[in-house]
Amino acid sequence: MALAWEQMTQTYGAPYCTDGAAEPRAAKVAVAGYGKLGGLELGYGSDLDLVFLHDSSGEVQQTNGERPLDNGVFFLRLGQAHRTPADHAFGPPDAYTKSTCASGRMARAVFS
Repeated sequence: MALAWEQMTQTYGAPYCTDGAAEPRAAKVAVAGYGKLGGLELGYGSDLDLVFLHDSSGEVQQTNGERPLDNGVFFLRLGQAHRTPADHAFGPPDAYTKSTCASGRMARAVFS
């Protein structure tokens, strides 16, 4: 994830948001594993069930680079960047279909 994060932030800048604060704050992301991956039962034939969770909220939610990007799109692309390496090692991750069931989005906002 560190490599994908570095590449994304070089292109678009880091994700920031204003959730009621006067100063923008950095948005954070976490990756959760479901199924056999989450239960530590991963085997050769197992698929990878992933969801990317971020805490971006507020009126302004975008990256701070020369080519700003909406944070939701940034985190979605960050998750998509993990598809290619995982395809070669374990098979394609199921993040596209199982992350939110109906919508199929692999990046979801989490509010405290």
